[in-house]
Amino acid sequence: MLAAYEFMYVTPGIQNLIRENKSFRIDSEIQTGKRYGMQLLDDNLWMHFTAGRISKEEAIDKSKNPGYMIEKLQKMGEDVQSADDQLLEQINQGVDDKKDDGDAAGGASGAKLKPDKPGGGGSAEEAERQAQIAANRARLSRLGK
Repeated sequence: MLAAYEFMYVTPGIQNLIRENKSFRIDSEIQTGKRYGMQLLDDNLWMHFTAGRISKEEAIDKSKNPGYMIEKLQKMGEDVQSADDQLLEQINQGVDDKKDDGDAAGGASGAKLKPDKPGGGGSAEEAERQAQIAANRARLSRLGK
């Protein structure tokens, strides 16, 4: 298991964004605050991937912006298109399964995900991890990938 971090220091710019309820712009402020040691989660995941500590699938699954992570991987020459097709197929299969069950809500949250490790999947942490993966895959499908 490996920790990935997002670092943010409270600067006057960050304080102002919070005060004005513009939290959606905090990522941009973190990106421009690199000189203060701030770092986005996606940048930390990218560092772990390029160092060989995590797989490209993990980097995409844990990313806040999976579409951008895929673009970076493709620019680096990684073949992620086939993996994206598999992800979308899983998501679409999950949507079809939910429709067959008569659930009107639909959505990618119904994707059936298998635990990565044998015997896993029973703990609350694993369920939360699988839910996060499903959410990232749903965001990825909304991006049109």
